[in-house]
Amino acid sequence: MLHYARPFSSLTHDWRTNGVIELPIGPNKLFFGNSSGWLARVLERWQAGAILNLSSGTPTSITALAGLTYGTTVPNVVGPWDVRTGHAQWDGVNNKGTYFGDPNPYISVEDPQCAMSQSWASGLASVPDCNLRAVAREVAPGTPGAVIDGTGRTIQYLLVNPVPGKQGNLGLTTVEALGPIRFDANLSKTFAISESKTLQLRIDATNVLNHPTPPAPVLSINSDDFGYLIGDKTGGRAFQGQLRFNF
Repeated sequence: MLHYARPFSSLTHDWRTNGVIELPIGPNKLFFGNSSGWLARVLERWQAGAILNLSSGTPTSITALAGLTYGTTVPNVVGPWDVRTGHAQWDGVNNKGTYFGDPNPYISVEDPQCAMSQSWASGLASVPDCNLRAVAREVAPGTPGAVIDGTGRTIQYLLVNPVPGKQGNLGLTTVEALGPIRFDANLSKTFAISESKTLQLRIDATNVLNHPTPPAPVLSINSDDFGYLIGDKTGGRAFQGQLRFNF
């Protein structure tokens, strides 16, 4: 059952809308309704279009260490964890954002397996480093399941790596990535030159709200940056003009 998952095309919310209107300017319209001659030809038949798309993020997985049996695995849930979605909060000064809240409520700590593996290797001439990490949260002393880590913090483990050869119990595609917001618009006018010839002027604006796309959150529990948005945002407002002769 742990292999069953939502498909990546499964979106909780997906709103797509578009429309075209003729602007109320020119002869017999709300504005400049009494215009005539060359002024009327310039003002009439302007059209504006808009496309607005809002959707939830695609389902994605929180990952653990790659295993020989399962490939990339998912973690074991060992504490209170029911997170299904998040939202971007951006720290422009440090060019770094958070996905689960600001400040990030989760911390990266050494995985409990490290203590076991290091005890087994204690008789060796050199003890290999353990690179396994886990996700925890700081809690008040006395919280059920709380332990004190090597830095003196009182923590509660939430997500840990499964033991070798096993798959975690969190499941696949249990969280949603960041959803896109897109608003595009255009403005156009057609000038009649003759019965068979027209000239069209069109201006397109993409990402009108100048809403950049943040980087994807780090969702590997073996990264010290779990829950952070690392890297540059992409995308910005852009304009494009076109002049088209139809015949």
